[in-house]
Amino acid sequence: AEGCERLRKFTPFVEPGAGEPGVFWLDARGLTPLWGSLDAWAAQVHTDAVRTAFVASLVVGFSRFGAYALARSRRGILVLTDARAERDGARAVRLDRLALPPTARDSLAKLGVRTVGEFVDLPLEGVGTRFGAEVHTMHRFASGSLAVPLQPDRPAEPEQARVILDHPELHAGAIEAIVA
Repeated sequence: AEGCERLRKFTPFVEPGAGEPGVFWLDARGLTPLWGSLDAWAAQVHTDAVRTAFVASLVVGFSRFGAYALARSRRGILVLTDARAERDGARAVRLDRLALPPTARDSLAKLGVRTVGEFVDLPLEGVGTRFGAEVHTMHRFASGSLAVPLQPDRPAEPEQARVILDHPELHAGAIEAIVA
């Protein structure tokens, strides 16, 4: 919740990564007029994260999985301007950088599958049968067959208090005494 609050300084649409603490999805659409460029926006987000003693990776990309895989494989900021570069870069990411169960990752390595590209090239049906639901979901995510829209975390409504005064009060000091 604290991470989402900090990130909302940069975009109102923040989704914490389910099951992966420290992973957040941010929507940067429409922010260029406010920040000048996505590079400037990304630099501010990254600086804020580092200032709070986090080791941060920030990737501005075209797909959820591509940005995720690249962020998990590097440190710093990467602002992509080409969807093909994102896809090619994500395909080169080693599987040990992703949140896959270690036993599945080890079994995949025995089959010679060590990168996202090699993983995505496996038949979808076989992955689900052989490695289980979690790996099957990651395969669908990586291949693009599972497109999940951003599901931002909504902040709690701030508490409010309302005091109705019977008679108009002309002095601010008296109102402060009632509210306090």
